[in-house]
Amino acid sequence: MRKGCFVKSIVILTIFVAAVTYIVQNHFEEWIAKPGKKILVPYIENRFVNEFEFVLDSPEKDSLLSFISSYLQKMDFTDNKDSTKKEFFSRINLIVADSIVTESEIEEIKNIFGIDNEK
Repeated sequence: MRKGCFVKSIVILTIFVAAVTYIVQNHFEEWIAKPGKKILVPYIENRFVNEFEFVLDSPEKDSLLSFISSYLQKMDFTDNKDSTKKEFFSRINLIVADSIVTESEIEEIKNIFGIDNEK
């Protein structure tokens, strides 16, 4: 490789890295996180609907799916250290393990995680 080509390559690579760093630091939320959330949330909701097919149909099941949808809309996908996400989904798994969702389980989820479902 000639000296001129090497220098041009280093300059172009430096500009590219600087541009990517600028975008990630200053525009991550509006250019990456929000559009990604718009794509991920419906996909995750559909996965829950498909996985809860074995649960008996009831108004409580619909409320649970609505709470999951509400929680996913509020959830911060960029924070990987948030332990409440893990606890929320483990509680959901415990609730649907017996294939029956009761009113008391719905109230427990509402109280613990502060989910307000006023749709």
